[in-house]
Amino acid sequence: MNKEYFKRYTANCVSIGTRVYSYETHVADISDTFVTELGWWSQTTTKHVKRVANELGLTLKKYIRS
Repeated sequence: MNKEYFKRYTANCVSIGTRVYSYETHVADISDTFVTELGWWSQTTTKHVKRVANELGLTLKKYIRS
């Protein structure tokens, strides 16, 4: 699988295939048009997921905490 690092968060944010990892935790999935958050962990993880969506030019589907 291809591994992609993202500017600014290269040490802690990576995508492998269609999965986004923040600090080795699977936090989002990438599809053709969306990056979908799988939950809420921290503000830093939220920044990582937003960065991935922005760099890939995709729409972010946010996780809604209840």
